[in-house]
Amino acid sequence: MVTRLAGVDAFNAEIGITFTMNGEERSASGALVVARPDRVRMRCWGPLGVTVMDLLVADGRATLYLPQEQRALSVPLRDGDRGADVPRQIRALMLMDLLIDELRTADRDWRRDQAQDEAAVLLLDAGTPVTRIVYDPATLLPIRREDLRRGARVEYADYREGVHRFWPGTITVTEGAITVVVTVEDVVENPELNPAVFVMDLPEDTVVERP
Repeated sequence: MVTRLAGVDAFNAEIGITFTMNGEERSASGALVVARPDRVRMRCWGPLGVTVMDLLVADGRATLYLPQEQRALSVPLRDGDRGADVPRQIRALMLMDLLIDELRTADRDWRRDQAQDEAAVLLLDAGTPVTRIVYDPATLLPIRREDLRRGARVEYADYREGVHRFWPGTITVTEGAITVVVTVEDVVENPELNPAVFVMDLPEDTVVERP
């Protein structure tokens, strides 16, 4: 189970995404690219195909571009910057970095969690548990992933068979009052990626906010 994504350095997929923050809900469709060691690019568009959101996570920084508002929000991804002073749009999208963490799973030390009734393993950092993964003992597929430092949780459902492995069709990420639900389709493992995918060139008239 821990080595399920061994050999996967990147993937892309078509997605539907719904954000719920403090009772306010927004939805969009889009495309997602995730690559080791620390890169995410996600673009979402409205019903007419107009881009409404563009997210880049790379080099320890998350940048969210909102073209209809001609502004971008950019914050470093240090643990100390995940507090209430971070704009809620960025805070919600910070949760997407948990998808990167899943690609790193096969490289982590781990041990079985003996203290719980459900089947689970603990991922370790310098011997300290940092992530708990609950899995289906029949299929060995992850059901839930808990970040023990941040209190965030990822739930996996609707698994579909891909070319080499099963991929979840629905991923639900929760942290406090923020919930992000991602529906995933047409996953491609280890696609050829142009380095420009992880470069965001903002228009000159964009107002960049760095809280």
